[in-house]
Amino acid sequence: MKEINTFRGTMPLSKYRKICPHEHVFMDMTHEAIEPKTEEEKKLFYGEVRMDLLGVLRRNPYIVRDNLILDNVSDAISELHYLDKHNVELVLDLSAFGLVRDMDMLQYVSRHIKPDLVLATGFFVHDVLGPEIEAMSVEEMADFMINEIENGIAGTSVRAGVIKTAISEVIYPVERKALLAAAIAHKKTGLPIYIHTYSWSWAGLEALELLMENGVPGRSVCVCHTDVTFDYEYLTALLSRGAYLTFDNFSKEFYFPPSDGAFAGGPFATDVERVRMLAKLIKDGYGKQLMLAVDLCLKASLHKYGGWGYDHIFENIVPMMQQEGFPEEDITMLVERNPVEFLAQGDEI
Repeated sequence: MKEINTFRGTMPLSKYRKICPHEHVFMDMTHEAIEPKTEEEKKLFYGEVRMDLLGVLRRNPYIVRDNLILDNVSDAISELHYLDKHNVELVLDLSAFGLVRDMDMLQYVSRHIKPDLVLATGFFVHDVLGPEIEAMSVEEMADFMINEIENGIAGTSVRAGVIKTAISEVIYPVERKALLAAAIAHKKTGLPIYIHTYSWSWAGLEALELLMENGVPGRSVCVCHTDVTFDYEYLTALLSRGAYLTFDNFSKEFYFPPSDGAFAGGPFATDVERVRMLAKLIKDGYGKQLMLAVDLCLKASLHKYGGWGYDHIFENIVPMMQQEGFPEEDITMLVERNPVEFLAQGDEI
């Protein structure tokens, strides 16, 4: 029977029906902030997220530094409670090393929410990793991941439940080492691998092929952020190799010139466009490899600040798919079966 490591211990996958496959409880993305130049920009940048700024932040979320930080335990608990209405049973926090992984805060949250919580092991993109990580060998990075999976994260008994890797617009040397290390950790532990990708390049395909060349089956890999902008040839290149994709930017419909967008290479797709691309991919036979998420990482995405919250898929996107004519069996496949099947990687659940 397939199992998964959670904050409440190792659980059978058969326990779960509804899963949030790609989220974050806490976050600090200030490395992606747009540094202000004018006095007006500085006033905005160093201020707080306010309801009267929602219009601005829904165009460009990177111009207010406070928007890029999630660090309030009470907010995390109250926001995750919105999932209870939809009977969500498992939330995957894909915060690898380099992102916020405060185990005291995460353990506290895990004790005060209904769903089980999973934390990833692995390494985020090169620009949040210091020289100590840059200097690690592939074997040392693999040992780090395996230790977090088998023994616990940061001195706790909480064991990582999935592996997370990350690449930038190109694959930097430390990111390549982390991918090779993830392949070693996967072969040792059997855990699936998520790849954070830069949405305006094909580097995700290179990363997937590198993993596959090093013994990781395509079905054990999920390529993230494939719904920010659409290149059908790129999507099908990933899917034809057996990988899963997460459409994980639902609710993010940003629009700004690339010159104003910090790391972003252009505008984001809309939720309607995402749903219609899902329909096309299902029609073309790839439905069983698709998962949906919000990848909540911005303050303005929280209900408290006027956002759609962690429950956006269940509360709003499922009805949108129904209105777009999706058969109920396809909706169930996307929001229930596929996340469990990905975690099981073909094993009996």
